[in-house]
Amino acid sequence: MDNRRAFTRLNWDIEAEILQNDYLDRAEVLDISLKGVLLNSPSFSGQMGEFYIITMALSSEVVIGFNAQLIHQENTNFGFKFVSQSLDSLSHLRSLLEFNRDDPDTIQNELFFLRQ
Repeated sequence: MDNRRAFTRLNWDIEAEILQNDYLDRAEVLDISLKGVLLNSPSFSGQMGEFYIITMALSSEVVIGFNAQLIHQENTNFGFKFVSQSLDSLSHLRSLLEFNRDDPDTIQNELFFLRQ
């Protein structure tokens, strides 16, 4: 996999749900950034370019969600690009990334580039 990433990725052991209309699948989050998420799901059968809702429960009270487009697949790994999210979801993700980063200012810089 290409290590020249523009956005900080966090390896994260959490479950995600992939939703589209009446379709629901579960997946393991491999890594996440402000720009997207890499999921592993042996049962997922999504179509490249299609849009999905990706949700992750941070706690029993906090669930973050993203409208995302499936942009790549390698075996049972699926890469989604975030296309929109609530301010709360973005704020929680930002906090999570900053907490797990030696230099939280890096995430601030990434937010600037994300808006462009």
